[in-house]
Amino acid sequence: MTKTLTKSDRAVKVPQASSEDEVEPTEDGQEIAKAESPIEVVDAEIIEEKPRERLNQLEAQIERSKAEIWAAAYAIREEKLWQLDGYESFEAYCNARWGWKSTTSHENALAGQVMASLTGIPIEELPVSTSAMNELNKVPEPERVEVLEKAREAGGGKPTAKAIREATTAAQEDTDTRRGLDDYLGLAEFQYKEVNGEASANEILKFGETYSGDTLARNKIRGFFEWSGRQWVCTRGAALDGPFAGLEAIGIVPSANWNQPTHDYGNQPEGIRFTYCGQAVKHRRHDYVLTDEKLTLAIKPDRPSADISTAITEPQSPFDVGDVVVDDYRPFTPLVIAKASDTQACCWGYLDEMWISWDSLKPWPAEHGDPGISLEAIAQSRLEQLVQVLGASQVSRMTLNLCSKEGS
Repeated sequence: MTKTLTKSDRAVKVPQASSEDEVEPTEDGQEIAKAESPIEVVDAEIIEEKPRERLNQLEAQIERSKAEIWAAAYAIREEKLWQLDGYESFEAYCNARWGWKSTTSHENALAGQVMASLTGIPIEELPVSTSAMNELNKVPEPERVEVLEKAREAGGGKPTAKAIREATTAAQEDTDTRRGLDDYLGLAEFQYKEVNGEASANEILKFGETYSGDTLARNKIRGFFEWSGRQWVCTRGAALDGPFAGLEAIGIVPSANWNQPTHDYGNQPEGIRFTYCGQAVKHRRHDYVLTDEKLTLAIKPDRPSADISTAITEPQSPFDVGDVVVDDYRPFTPLVIAKASDTQACCWGYLDEMWISWDSLKPWPAEHGDPGISLEAIAQSRLEQLVQVLGASQVSRMTLNLCSKEGS
């Protein structure tokens, strides 16, 4: 059997026996030559390992299979082919036929949808994970190829979700740097502009007028920065991270014209600002997007507001405890609302819980089918875990103690 040499191997060079070499008989009568020269160690020619080639082939096969699965899932969903076998929903079909959970079903179909928009890109250059495809889905379709190429260059190979996210941010920074100076309105240049009740991107809003939150959201004008339980549009640098800090202002009022304490980040805001952005901007704590509430700016640049607390109405919660929702960052992961504050909801999942702004939540889409989650189901799961860790008797005593405290 011939051994394949690798880079870590060395070769030995054994000299041929000449007629003048001394020969010795072996036990079976055969003669062998004794070479006078010592064995010489030389560098061997590097030969690629066949197992490595085999691994590369199998990995490529897996990648092609993933792409085919994504494309098939997308086609079955879009063409509603799951109805042919009498299933009530795409999710029910995927679960019964392939054993996929609802989240997996939608992730695969979404990956196929994104892949369909990347015509001309070889399969071997596509992301190999649904999380990376989900990040690419957030990029406007005309920009996906460019972002994908930058992610591949940065990652040195397959574009990961992190590489795509960073490439998206870098592309947005380039765009903002080019046009930021033209869009920015200095404090001394502040002006009014009539917009007839409809706020449009890159237009100056008229202060003192009321604009509905859905109008602002529809035009991608987003408000950030929460103060005293109310929604405020963001302030320069203080509440904005990333490429949008200090860029793309549509309207700004100096902080000298409105009375407010230093907010909890310890930085005095420069003013109230409207920003236009094509994607969500990450707040240091939360993402806020104006939706249904009315936004009233009763602030004038030439005089302080008499009562800043009435400038913007309190947001009303659109959900109740027990409602199943999704958030902007995980559109296919169901969460159930366990408790709420004026601006946030504590959302439970089977593996975690988190506080999320009302504005980032949406009802669980009916077309996704049964979410398979509820407060009762999660509580039951957590109780079973406690029993496994502490034992049934200990959990029973804890429960009785809690009930007695509640009763008293």
